[in-house]
Amino acid sequence: MSEDQVYKLLGNARKVWESTTGDSSHAVRWETSWGDENGNEIVVTFGIVGPGLEKRVTGKRFVPKELTFLERMKLRIELRIQALWP
Repeated sequence: MSEDQVYKLLGNARKVWESTTGDSSHAVRWETSWGDENGNEIVVTFGIVGPGLEKRVTGKRFVPKELTFLERMKLRIELRIQALWP
């Protein structure tokens, strides 16, 4: 999957880190993270691969937020109330 396809699917994100080789303007691997309102994250690692030097997904992982059931429900209720009465 290409970098553009991931961004179209998940939207805007924040770049977590970047690894470079040679001059600092050419990144060969970088990690980007998307988070939700509960603190869970999807982390995707991209790299420049292939003969066309395409930006492709080289790894991915889901990082769940460690919340108890009651903490998750409280957070969801607070978010719903804020959405109804801003």
